Amino acid sequence: MFQPRSDSRRQSVRDVLRETATLINRSGPIETTLDAVCSRLLKAAEASEVTLALADSQGCTVRYRRSRASFKACDDVVDDAIARAVLADGVPRLDLNRAYAPLRDDNKISGAVWMTSKRDVYDEDGLALCEAFAGYLSLALQKAALRERARHLEEQSITDGLTGVPNRRAFDAALEREWTRAIRAKKPIAIALLDIDSFKAYNDMYGHPAGDVCLQQIARACKASVVRATDCFARYGGEEFAVVIPDTEARCAAKIAERLRGAVEMLGLRHEAVPR
Repeated sequence: MFQPRSDSRRQSVRDVLRETATLINRSGPIETTLDAVCSRLLKAAEASEVTLALADSQGCTVRYRRSRASFKACDDVVDDAIARAVLADGVPRLDLNRAYAPLRDDNKISGAVWMTSKRDVYDEDGLALCEAFAGYLSLALQKAALRERARHLEEQSITDGLTGVPNRRAFDAALEREWTRAIRAKKPIAIALLDIDSFKAYNDMYGHPAGDVCLQQIARACKASVVRATDCFARYGGEEFAVVIPDTEARCAAKIAERLRGAVEMLGLRHEAVPR
């Protein structure tokens, strides 16, 4: 049975719970946090294995298992009848050497965690401990989801909706960042501006939907031609694009600009309103 039989054992469990409460507030990969929480549950409950299952659109699959030896990602369909019952109704359960508790996202059951012991038969104390760690796991997953949503929103705010390349806001931020860095390091910086010739005439002849496709094709071709991770290619506005090229002399910047021009030329976009 799981019973903190002594004051020292009770104190040890309390210490592990405090550690767990602290670590879920750290930012970092969610897998690292889940591993840390599950490993602490192993320690606090003197378990041999902890299993974490997360609900998805296809039902529920086992996502992680933590034994005393390792933590690994899994993709097994949950075949444990008691675990399925917990996932269905959210009621914690005991089954001899296993204790089960649900994970929650607000009022929705988002998964389940259960711990297994090879030696002991868990009692209500063991179940309470499993529920406490289920709460920590639920909170860690909710925080990870919030961070991912925030990252996605931030990414949307600096991405041009039509072409998928960084927008003017991202360009301005990159220029300010690289300009400051260039001054501090006394390094050169270059900027190339690209303006599509006769784009208004293209829209007038082929229509705005075709103009949008034209912009998308040009953006993809130019982005593929910008090979350095430090360069920022962006839609500057309308039919204009720009690229920030840090740590680059004028001669090299001119070569990059010519490479972008050549990438657009290679598209072979027809424009019958403009004589060749």
